[in-house]
Amino acid sequence: MVSKLEELKRLENAAAVFQNEFWRDFYRSLSDGLTRRSLVKLSTVVFCVALVVAPRADAADRLNLVIALHLTQSVAVKGTDQKQEFQKNVDAVTRLLANAPAGARITVLGITDRSFSQPSILLAAELSDDASYFGERFQAARSRLVIVFRKRASSLAPIAPKTDILGALLTASQLFQASSGCKHVLVVFSDMRSDTPALDLEHARFVSTSFAMKQAEKERLLPDLHGVEVYALGVDGAGKDMRYWQALRDFWAVYFKRTGAILKTYSVLRDPPDLGP
Repeated sequence: MVSKLEELKRLENAAAVFQNEFWRDFYRSLSDGLTRRSLVKLSTVVFCVALVVAPRADAADRLNLVIALHLTQSVAVKGTDQKQEFQKNVDAVTRLLANAPAGARITVLGITDRSFSQPSILLAAELSDDASYFGERFQAARSRLVIVFRKRASSLAPIAPKTDILGALLTASQLFQASSGCKHVLVVFSDMRSDTPALDLEHARFVSTSFAMKQAEKERLLPDLHGVEVYALGVDGAGKDMRYWQALRDFWAVYFKRTGAILKTYSVLRDPPDLGP
């Protein structure tokens, strides 16, 4: 009798128990489903934000590189290795291009006797930052860049009669202004001896910084290079003494500071700078 009463009670409560278990399982499933969907949606949002934000961050760090290559007779001199200073500069530019980072915008311009009035753009290229998994695509693009420059350089010769360095700097400033939001770097391969009617440093026995700066200001030869990192490399002292070389360096240090640039290196050597972010 007790057993029958227990069975009868269980059957009477079965409907209520089933209903409670059903709604419990329903809300648990609903909650679990929402949690999973929410996580998927959140992951999707984070991924989309990363796609949008990451390129912008890369763009802010993207390199705008301008290389100025001396093409006048003053670098036609040969060193003890019987190699022209001009050829050493060309080789240094090649090494620099071979190490250019992904996403870099690169312009190689010539320093001639008419660097500003008739700019000589030797190379203009932009490396993609969309590298393949193992980087083959980027490496291939950089290799093509080097090949193109070597082919272009094979027809160059240091024959310009005068050296318009300030004109090249004015041209470079316009290239930088055309690309805002980048890291601007100027690498100059030159003896840095300006030889123009406006400013002749080539034929002076000694460079007076104060006099040369007054000339530059008078002729309005002070471009806007604010924030630009400058590397003056291959500044040879052929035919000049140490006193002249140091005075010339002092002038350019003051000059670049006046333009707002950051002179990182001024050297007879040609070690390529680190162009990474």
